[in-house]
Amino acid sequence: MLFDVGKVKWSREVLVHPGITQQDLIHAFERYIVGDWGAVTAEQSLSNDVSLTSGGSTVAKYESQSGVAFYFCTEAEGTKVMLEPILSVFRP
Repeated sequence: MLFDVGKVKWSREVLVHPGITQQDLIHAFERYIVGDWGAVTAEQSLSNDVSLTSGGSTVAKYESQSGVAFYFCTEAEGTKVMLEPILSVFRP
């Protein structure tokens, strides 16, 4: 694991969404913990990389096999997995 994700909170919407499988979530989590940020912009990816050493927040976007987007957002209190990103963790 590249960084500490803290306590992971899975939103109900992600867990019950018919277009997101358990395998989709496992595969995305495996990518996330090694610094593969998925489909974020190059700027957000760089910001995530910097956050690994500065203690800032990270955001990653993945798609299920059926094309449903979902996000991992890590801040000081832990990681949230949701259908919509927490806007506070995106940087201008």
